[in-house]
Amino acid sequence: MEDEQALKRKRNTEAARRSRERKAQHVADLEAQVRRLEGDKTELLFRLAVMEKERMAWVARERELVERNEGLSAQLKEAHEALVTRAGGEAGKGVRVIYVKKGDGKEEVNP
Repeated sequence: MEDEQALKRKRNTEAARRSRERKAQHVADLEAQVRRLEGDKTELLFRLAVMEKERMAWVARERELVERNEGLSAQLKEAHEALVTRAGGEAGKGVRVIYVKKGDGKEEVNP
């Protein structure tokens, strides 16, 4: 009977040891995963910052091009109106002017 209890205690002790080892390995695996994920997070935050900087540069470039386009459209309209005014009478009849409304409600000359 004592031998059976001693055997049970020995088996239980071994099972508890294996359980502690598995738990320790699981904790070590989780810690490694946390380190890897923190590294991934750092890299992704850096990439996000770079992409945000690039996006802001593209937004500024777009703004410049829109302003330039509006300026050129205004110059074209003024030049066209001056041409029509100068041509006047008979010469002006051959000039065709088409004004196109843009999405923002502004008129644009399409000669």
